[in-house]
Amino acid sequence: MRNSKLKIGLFLIGGLIASANATSLQEAMEQLTGEAAQKYVAPIVSGIGADLNAGWYHKAPPAKKFRFSLEGGVIVMGSLLDGGTKSFNATQSFRLDSTQASNVIGNKVDTTSGTFAQQQGAKAIRKALVDSLRSQDFRMHLSGPTVIGSMDSTVKVKFDGRTFTNVGNSGQSVTLDTTVIATEATGLLEDFTSYPLPLVAPQVTLGTVYGTNLTLRWLPTMPAGDIGDFSFFGFGVQHNPAVWLGMSLPVDVCVGYFHQELSVGNLFDASTNAYGIDVSKQLGWRLLNITPYAGFQFESATMSFHYDFKQYDQLSGKTTTIPVNFDVDGDNSTRLTVGLSIHVLILNLNADYNLAKYPSMSAGLMVGI
Repeated sequence: MRNSKLKIGLFLIGGLIASANATSLQEAMEQLTGEAAQKYVAPIVSGIGADLNAGWYHKAPPAKKFRFSLEGGVIVMGSLLDGGTKSFNATQSFRLDSTQASNVIGNKVDTTSGTFAQQQGAKAIRKALVDSLRSQDFRMHLSGPTVIGSMDSTVKVKFDGRTFTNVGNSGQSVTLDTTVIATEATGLLEDFTSYPLPLVAPQVTLGTVYGTNLTLRWLPTMPAGDIGDFSFFGFGVQHNPAVWLGMSLPVDVCVGYFHQELSVGNLFDASTNAYGIDVSKQLGWRLLNITPYAGFQFESATMSFHYDFKQYDQLSGKTTTIPVNFDVDGDNSTRLTVGLSIHVLILNLNADYNLAKYPSMSAGLMVGI
């Protein structure tokens, strides 16, 4: 596995964002705007959303008014990206930088032939043509790999041929041919289409009050290199309505709501919500038992991207930045969870599989009293 792929794939592990990882994604995003940018990142939005909405529970709270319990540990989640889109096509407004404009012009303006005066005139025409190309948006076709696509291919921009008249008030016309330009944006998570995209998060659950447990996920704000700070917080509430019935049921049933927020510097913010119902059945004793569990939940995930689309001016050596902001929703809307929990003394180990459009797996190791 290539080192750069590994870094990107692990950029959420343990809540630590290595600067090189986030920077690689940011550099790719800075090549794109509009529909192309949204389609490029869509698979990872669904993958991260599937991770964040996993691993919240491994049993329903007991139907007790008061029963103190405290459990803390680590949850490991992994979403499967294999079913995600690996390439995209988009037709949109796009603005060329000076290097791209120069590539479009090619040899249509000859600045090396003729007299010195003719060469200078041709250079002025070429500069005026570059300025014209990079000062306006053109309707172009963009295609290439998404963030989970091939690292060996790049996103390409197709400029349809066009004639420019009286270029630079010279009275001359220049006809440019249809040209395909390669950007620097490539796929970044190619290897994670076969392996789970991982996330690790600390988790603490406190209960039980009137059949209700409170679960928290949190990491302190920490630096994420040049792009800013990383922050992560989430909470969940589970309630067993049987506490009000005054009778026991064959299985424990609860309803739950879970919310998380994740921020990666000045690149993106993520927000997830999930709510549903789950059931469990403890088999054994308090300090030695197994608990099969299952659940169904509705969920959503949204990532808000905010970065600068960068245009490089080859002549001045300066870069112009254009602010870009957009939201992308994850594809998962429901999931079915099936899992098993094993409890020995104060240790609890659980694992489950989540069936959804973007499937995921989660496992947890907890210490509790």
